[in-house]
Amino acid sequence: MSQAGEILIYTGPMRGKKSDFLIIELEQARIAEKRVVAFKPAKDTRTAGEIVSRRFNEQGLPEISRRFPATIVTVPSDMKTVIDLNHPEIVGIDEAQFLSLEFIPFIKEMSDRYGIEFVISGLDMDYLGNPFGKTMPGLLAIAHKVIKTMAICYRCKSRHAIFTQKITGSTAQVEVGDTEYRAACRNCWYPYRGEISKASG
Repeated sequence: MSQAGEILIYTGPMRGKKSDFLIIELEQARIAEKRVVAFKPAKDTRTAGEIVSRRFNEQGLPEISRRFPATIVTVPSDMKTVIDLNHPEIVGIDEAQFLSLEFIPFIKEMSDRYGIEFVISGLDMDYLGNPFGKTMPGLLAIAHKVIKTMAICYRCKSRHAIFTQKITGSTAQVEVGDTEYRAACRNCWYPYRGEISKASG
């Protein structure tokens, strides 16, 4: 039996540079001549076929700062097909909060049985401050190492923003977007109920 591969998760709020850290890990693995593949859930419709990290300009609009090729997956068998073909040593997964529950035992098996290392990024909380669904809490539970990132609060500019603040849009838990969200510290965050934030600019 192979030695278990480490499961590393970067988690935190929107704009917390989680995808940046993920891409850096994957780029470094390639420099170290490791076999690397990356995936993203089909629910993340912002880009196709790649993981991207974004920075926001003075107008608050997103601009791509880093990118890494990725395969879109819906079910674990999509991921298994690519793994069987490429025999990776390291697997990257972005926006893991959008994965289905079936991915939790699958990732655990790939780590435990085949020794594959996973580097994963995703939101830990939704815009209401609750754990994001069931998949992300399950992945955090099986991880060997969890790194919680923070962002800059959109109101007071504190460097300790841990919440995702929704400022416009629907009240659905899952609404893919960028400009609808900010990061907020504990003092400035409030539960969005459908109203437009006065501090959305």
